[in-house]
This record gives sequence, structure tokens and C-alpha cells, in this order.
Amino acid sequence: MASDAAYTESVDIGSRIATLGDLADIDGNGEIDALTDGLLTLRYLFGLQGDTLINGVVAGDATRTTAEEIEAHLETLMPAL
Repeated sequence: MASDAAYTESVDIGSRIATLGDLADIDGNGEIDALTDGLLTLRYLFGLQGDTLINGVVAGDATRTTAEEIEAHLETLMPAL
């Protein structure tokens, strides 16, 4: 954790995530999952795009399945993140 982090306690971080609600469901499968939505968000924040962004981490029951759909959704979150 960064020394200048605004949120340092797990309860504060959890509360911040909860305020995103369904928006944090990046692939649109109805669940917020660290191994899909979390990795998609992390990869996006590291600047990955296209197939590199989504390869191996989109849930099988996702409604947003292409890099274009997922990038568009993540872009709508940028002011919130």
C-alpha cells in the first residue's frame, strides 16, 4: 500500500468498492469476482488492451465478452476509480 494512500483500512477499501455496486462487474455476468473483474480492471489500469486485456479472464457466462465491450465499460468507470 502506498504511503500516501487515501484508503488504508480494509473496511474503508471494501466500502469504496461497494459504492461501485454493479459497475464493478466488469464482464457483466452478475458477479463481482477478483479473478475476472479484478484482473480485467488491473490489466486495464496497466494499459493492456485488446486480446491481452481479456485473454483467459472473462467469465464463461459474461455478457461483455469482447475487448471493445470491456474497454468501453471500464472507460465509463475512470472518473469513479
